[in-house]
Amino acid sequence: PGTVCLIEQIIPRTWKVTIELEAQEQNIQSVPNLQVFIGRRVEKDAALAAVLSEVDGEVRGIGRTTVDGSRKVTVVEEVPHEYIVPPGADLQVGEGRQVKKGDALAIVSSQVDGEGDTPATILSQVDGVVRLIEPHTFDGSWKVTVLEKVPHEHIVPADASLQVGEGQQVEKDAAIAEVLSEFDGLVWRELRNDGRCLVRVAVKTREYRAQSDDELSDADLHVEVGQQVREPSGPNKDDLFTVTRATDITGGTSGLPRVEELFEARIPKNAAILSEIDGEAQVDQDAEGRMRVRIVNREEYREEYDRPEGVQLLVEPGDDVEPGMLLAATLPDFSFEEDTGDDYEPEPIREVVASVGGRVEISPDAIAIVWEDEEVREYAEGREIPPGAYLLVSDGDQVNAGRPLTAGPLNPHDILNIQGSEDLQHYLVDEVQKVYRNQGVGIHDKHIEVILRQMLRRVQVDSIGDTDFIPGQMVDKFDFQEKNGKVLAEGGEPATGKPILLGVTRASLLTDSFLAAASFQETTRVLTQAAISGSYDQLMGLKENVIIGRLIPAQIASAAYVEEPEPELLEMPDLPELLTAGWLGEGDGGTGMAFGPGAGAPAGYYEEEPLDFDEDDEDEDDWEDDDEEEEAVAAPPPAEQRSFAPEPEPQRNLSGLPSFLRNRDGQNE
Repeated sequence: PGTVCLIEQIIPRTWKVTIELEAQEQNIQSVPNLQVFIGRRVEKDAALAAVLSEVDGEVRGIGRTTVDGSRKVTVVEEVPHEYIVPPGADLQVGEGRQVKKGDALAIVSSQVDGEGDTPATILSQVDGVVRLIEPHTFDGSWKVTVLEKVPHEHIVPADASLQVGEGQQVEKDAAIAEVLSEFDGLVWRELRNDGRCLVRVAVKTREYRAQSDDELSDADLHVEVGQQVREPSGPNKDDLFTVTRATDITGGTSGLPRVEELFEARIPKNAAILSEIDGEAQVDQDAEGRMRVRIVNREEYREEYDRPEGVQLLVEPGDDVEPGMLLAATLPDFSFEEDTGDDYEPEPIREVVASVGGRVEISPDAIAIVWEDEEVREYAEGREIPPGAYLLVSDGDQVNAGRPLTAGPLNPHDILNIQGSEDLQHYLVDEVQKVYRNQGVGIHDKHIEVILRQMLRRVQVDSIGDTDFIPGQMVDKFDFQEKNGKVLAEGGEPATGKPILLGVTRASLLTDSFLAAASFQETTRVLTQAAISGSYDQLMGLKENVIIGRLIPAQIASAAYVEEPEPELLEMPDLPELLTAGWLGEGDGGTGMAFGPGAGAPAGYYEEEPLDFDEDDEDEDDWEDDDEEEEAVAAPPPAEQRSFAPEPEPQRNLSGLPSFLRNRDGQNE
């Protein structure tokens, strides 16, 4: 609910209705020439209203402040009055002469006019100055112009600030004084009563747009400025247009199809042409009569050089110089005497040389070169501008980069290239929110921003520098920044790239995880490509972990920062204890066999035949031959250096050792 504060026709058959949701009022003094800027969006401390000049003229006599705080400003207009003097008449005035009403400008003799003996006189009808006397026709007649100075008084309210000075030339409808706004908003109403003007500023508004077809006319609007409208729901709702929006968000071009168009980053049909630079718009026609828009950006640069003492200037202020020209220099010193000796060295000549070209400006302690850099972008009808497109700019308008020059929907790719990622994110969030807010659905911006983050995650490489990227390759922007950081740390040249906008479908298929990509769309193609390229999935995201049934990596503390406990070191028994473990013979109360005396072995067990592993057998030779054929495996150490058991103690009898240990052939070993 609210009040209709503005109805405007943007382009043919397209209307915009602005509803005031919250407003502020500003009370100012009302004067006859005060113009309130109704329908203009103003910022705080910007012009809310102004006293405009009624005529072209010169400011004369800025009055003092009166009791109520107002002042009087007089603008003198020069009104020309022309008089035709016939041939042979006697002029009585010259250019620049002051004349009064009734003064004679010329005397026409009776022979000239032929109507009697009494001469006729051409009199001035006004007080003024004879400004111009020039031939009128080829028959010898003259035209005399008398300029009448007509004063026009303007009352400036106490709330306004003067914008002109004494003697200044002003044009008609130029601002003599301005009243500044106290709020940001839309100026839409003024109410004057008893010498006061109450201006209403809508500080919070909501806009509604509708495009009618060819058969509809202006009568399709059902509201007017100042009308109260009710809730946009329920049986008593107010319709702003005959063409009402569909209640189902899934239908029409402004529902979910619009959301799909935004999230898929599609280029809209008949998209608006955006200005690529800041500058002044120049609208004209080319030689073929086609409309042409030129955006001209001019910036002035300045380079200053110190002016040393004693230097002589070689240029004058306003001179145009080229790079390398000498601006100033010291003269050589010829004043030394002959008896100064051979060690005398004159002072070096100091020079001031221009490093750039431009216009010279000179100050007491510096020499400056000023030059202007001009950048032009041209948009011609039939080339950049579609034929029949409706222009939104006029000749002389100041435009910013990204401003639409023609009517139509905005291309998000153009916004990214011209204004950057941040402005594109704001635009997409606002456009998606418009769809849902028109249906009364509230969605937090963060849900849309998460999707936009994935859509803007890729960077297209322009130049590779010292990295291992490929020109034109689309890479993750975080990997791009990480590799550039490593290259810069090593003193190399980083790669350059530009952000690109991908639709949600394409962004999902270009993810680093082939499991996540295959679960979205084109499963067969994704899995086939992953198999051919030998891809492997690091399982770093949520989706791929959910697919294979693992816990998602969403814990509070990352596993990389959890300190693992040090493993406990087990005490290993000594080697003799292992050798006497009772697994080779019968020991004390055991059934197994054991090494060493006293472990259940008969007397003389270690004395009959010592263990000797120095014998070469056939299998060992085969083993060494096979290892020589394998280049990747090192050759085993010599047989005499290999040891599979501790050195046998002397005086041990091995007569009780089983035959499979005493007879060491290849099979038993």
